[in-house]
Amino acid sequence: MTEREGLGRVDGKWLEAILMDPTADAPRLVFADQLIAQRDPRGQFIALQCAMVRTESMLETESELLKQHASEWLGGLELENVEWRRGFPVKGSLAVHLLTSEALARVPLESVRLTQFKKMDEAFFSAKSHPTVRSFQFGSAFSDLHCRALSAPLFARAVSFDFSSGTFATSALFDELGKGQFARLEELVLDGTPLNDVALSNLSRTRFWSRLDLLSLANTPALTPMMATSLTAATSLRTLKLKLELDERWGVSLLKHAPRSLRTVEATISKLPPLLRGQLEKRFSFEPEPLGATALGSYTGTNSSQP
Repeated sequence: MTEREGLGRVDGKWLEAILMDPTADAPRLVFADQLIAQRDPRGQFIALQCAMVRTESMLETESELLKQHASEWLGGLELENVEWRRGFPVKGSLAVHLLTSEALARVPLESVRLTQFKKMDEAFFSAKSHPTVRSFQFGSAFSDLHCRALSAPLFARAVSFDFSSGTFATSALFDELGKGQFARLEELVLDGTPLNDVALSNLSRTRFWSRLDLLSLANTPALTPMMATSLTAATSLRTLKLKLELDERWGVSLLKHAPRSLRTVEATISKLPPLLRGQLEKRFSFEPEPLGATALGSYTGTNSSQP
């Protein structure tokens, strides 16, 4: 697949500018103007998605353009469950080995859900990281057997890891996380993993722990108040997701060990003694229901697999 085919004949110069600064609208809008002048519907689509104010009519037009052209604009890329933002795919699911493809390197993706870990080869462990993907969700096929994948340079610049769908029976996941540098990691989702006091304590000694902004431990079988002691070192943590009813021991431990940065706790405290509940409510904001999507991949766009 050629560079031009990779995104449905996107001009290489403007694609380079978009990849260099994926947050900027200017190169996208200049490119959109060129496409509109050529009567290419992709230009209208980019302009519509970059608009500051988006009316219902504009959203309907976006949806219709995607129905007609999504496959063409993907240019044969094997992305599924695609979400689009500002004219390009921003989120999708793909087989893990495709993360190293040249064609995908030309797509300004932000977030991916990875599948088919059995197809990893040695080339995977030497490939460079994608220019823009920083958020990784490891699907249900990810297990103890595949945890060494985290040592690959592909993940060195990750901002977000989500292991909530994986299948784990040992400490392999936590061992690999402990070995990695992950200099930019800010969000870590460990929902449903076999986390215990020792594993979390070891994670709290990693270099990335003090940079975490969000930590999710929901549905963890061995979630104990003792785990709160590991939060002390998470000096940048602002959101903690527990999704449980805090008992008195948890409440006291949270007050004692939570970092000053912590603002939001996803848990309920209705059954705690009034005095303790008051202290907790004074310090934290409690969210009994799941919070909204996190910063990365938060756009609710059109799924190209839907009609």
